[in-house]
Parts: sequence; C-alpha cells; structure tokens
Amino acid sequence: MFYAQEVNLPPDFRQHNLTEYNSNIFNPAFALSRNDPHAMAIWGRWQWQTIDPQPTTWFANYTHKLNANTAIGGGFFQHNTGLFFNTGGLLTYAGQMEFSENVSLAFGLNVFGFNQQLADDRFVQNPLPGFEDTDDFILQMAPGLVISVGDLHIGATSQNLLDYNVTTNERSAAEERVITGHVSYDIPVDLFNGTYPSRVQPTVYVKSVPDNDLQLGISTLLTTGTFWVQGGYNNFYGISGGLGGRFFKNLSIGGLVEFGIDSSLDGMDPTFEIVTSYNFDSIGKAKEEKEEEEQEDAIVEENSEESGTKEKRKSRRERKLEEEQRKEELLAQERKQVMDSIENARKREAAALVQRAAEKRKRDSVVNAQRIADEEVAKRKAELERVAQQQKVEVTPQAGEKYEEVVGEDNLQPGFYLIANVFGTKKYFEAFMRDLKGRGLAPKSFLRSKNKYNYVY
Repeated sequence: MFYAQEVNLPPDFRQHNLTEYNSNIFNPAFALSRNDPHAMAIWGRWQWQTIDPQPTTWFANYTHKLNANTAIGGGFFQHNTGLFFNTGGLLTYAGQMEFSENVSLAFGLNVFGFNQQLADDRFVQNPLPGFEDTDDFILQMAPGLVISVGDLHIGATSQNLLDYNVTTNERSAAEERVITGHVSYDIPVDLFNGTYPSRVQPTVYVKSVPDNDLQLGISTLLTTGTFWVQGGYNNFYGISGGLGGRFFKNLSIGGLVEFGIDSSLDGMDPTFEIVTSYNFDSIGKAKEEKEEEEQEDAIVEENSEESGTKEKRKSRRERKLEEEQRKEELLAQERKQVMDSIENARKREAAALVQRAAEKRKRDSVVNAQRIADEEVAKRKAELERVAQQQKVEVTPQAGEKYEEVVGEDNLQPGFYLIANVFGTKKYFEAFMRDLKGRGLAPKSFLRSKNKYNYVY
C-alpha cells in the first residue's frame, strides 16, 4: 500500500524569493537589470527539512552583459518537484528597447533542456501504467517581458509556454501553463551619506500553477553597495526573511529562511535558501582605474616643470587613501550590524529548539499510543491468518508487496485492491485523479470511515 504526503508541491521552480541574484529564472528580462553585468551566481533551496530526501533546487548561472541593452547567460540546474527529479541546463537572452528617457521595454527568453526521472522510487516495485519509463528529455521555452515607466516596472512570464518531450516526440504531458505577473517599484534611499547607491524595491506578484491554488505574494528588498535585507510573504509557502553581504568588492553571500503558516503545513520544518555571486566586473574596473591613475601620473611627471607638482600628486593620493579609510570604517560598522542580526537569529533558533523539544515529547506520547494500536492490529491480523489457514486459504504476497486484510468494512466488495495513493486533503486527491485519467487510466476510489482518508485504487 502506497502513502503520499498530504501536501503536494507545485511543479514550478519555487523562485519567488529571488530578488537580488539569479532573478532571470523568475523573469528572463531581469538578466539586464537585477543580475550583475558579468557574474557567476549560485542559488540553492531546501524545502521543508525532514529525515526523508526533501525536495531541493540548485541553480548555477553566469550572466554576461554585451552592452547596455543586451545580455546573455547560461546555467545548470537540478530541480526536485516531489514527483520528478529534473536535471539539465538553460540558455538566457535578454534585450531592451528604449522609447524615451523614462519608458522602455525589456524582453527575454529562457530555454530549458533537462532529463526527467522519478524523484523517489525506493518503495515502487511495480510502477503504475504510464510511469514505467520516466527517463525523458524535455525542452521548455519560457519568455518574459518587463515594461518600465520611470521607477515602475510591470512584467509577465510563463515558465513553460512552449514545451516538447524529445524522447516521446510529442508535447509534454502538462497541458496547463505556469504564468506569473508582477509589479515592482524602485525607491531610492539615502544611506551612509550617499556613499553607496541604495534603494527599496517592493514587488507584488501572482502566479497560476496547474492543479494548485493561485499563488499571491509580496516581497520587499533593501539593497545597498555592501549588504541587502529582504522579507516576503507567499500564501502557499508562508513568510520569509533573509540578508546578505558583499565582501572584497566582488563576492556576495546571503541566506534566507521561510516558515509555512498555513494550517496544511503544520508540522513542516522551515525552508532554507542560500545565494552567492562572484562579480568579475569589479576586477576589471579596479584594473582600469589603476591603469588610468598610472597614465595620469606619467603625464604629470613628463609635462610638469613646477616643483610643487609631485606634492600635489601626493596630496591627491592621500585624499584617496583617506576616502578608502572612511569606506573601510563604514564596512566595519555594517559588518557589526550583520553580526548582531546573526546573533539575534541564533537566539531565536535556540528558543525554537526548546519549543521543538516540547513538541517532540508530545509526539512521543502519540507514538506510544500508536504502538499499542499497532500491536492490537497485529493480534487481529494473526487471528485472521489463523482463520484463513483453517479455511485452507493460502495468501502469499510477492516480494516487496504490502497488503492489509479488511473484513466487512464500509460495504466494500470482497476482492484484492491495488492502492495507488492515499489522500487526507480533497484538492490533492482530485488533482491526482485528474492526472491518472489524463494518462488514459480508469482509477476508482473509496472513503474509509476508519480514518477519513480517500483511497485511490
């Protein structure tokens, strides 16, 4: 008998928290505006940490800006939807047309190519019809666009507008599209006496996912030249908060934690994300600045005949050193703020550990009660086997099969039932029935009064 999680994950990339780096997987047009011009970025997400293999997403991407209005990129990803494990790469193109000083249209395209396999077949000895061969290679095209009017940005994208199963030479099984619409606004802020450009960026989005409720969410990002802080809410995944810092002028590292608050997610552990980026562009700028300074010094050395020239050049360098020293002091203050935030997060985590320990003790008492119930079930099963032997009925399960004998329950007709899945939530039960029917099967079900679960057979 198979059992499924009561909460099924949508098949999208769960990329709603990507605001600072790797945003081209949210909308390919963002390769121009939100990704660094020449940077390698990595994003990882661990969904609902459990002892079982949890659904994860890994995405590594390089973005290269050809000019002010064109960017390209390429990457590698692994994505676990809970049902399928997708491994492959993507190519990104983004362009922009400027209609006036304050109005522009950015457009982009992500092309995904990946191999699709069952995410977890440890307990599947005899797969259902339609699931025997899941080693498919699939192509997907995800276009997107963003219209900007001043600091207001309105965009839309589809994760799988066009898709094709190369292995079966037909369209992919999913007929419905994942579509996202979003609106954001950039608010410049003055921090650290204007030393670094800073802004606050609130974003509101809505996402339509097949066989799932409409996702509504909001995220807010505060980004500066040395750190960023973000927070958000998604009506399915819950609330999130994260922060990150930029170090050595070209390395960025950040993290995020997301907590489910919906009643259907009770008992689920937090979700964690990490993001890191290495900006090659800052190295090029530093090299150019050094070369320009050396050229200026050479010109001054050759053309100047006044004795005070060298002293003036020395003063200029001293002023630059003083400015760099002030920047270092600001960095030290910001690092202290980040460390204070991390310490507060550790204290909150310690309090959460205490709470989880209390919840574990409560669960242990429930487990003991379940153990007693299981012993009673085992006794009843032994009695049924004894009766079956007396009636000369031989029941021999095959290797790897599990069964449960039920006598006279819920007016079920005598016979053998192959249970494909069990659901405690109505909408996921209905979605699973539609999926099997769409594959040409004829599933049936019954509601068991003992535990109020729907059994699909």
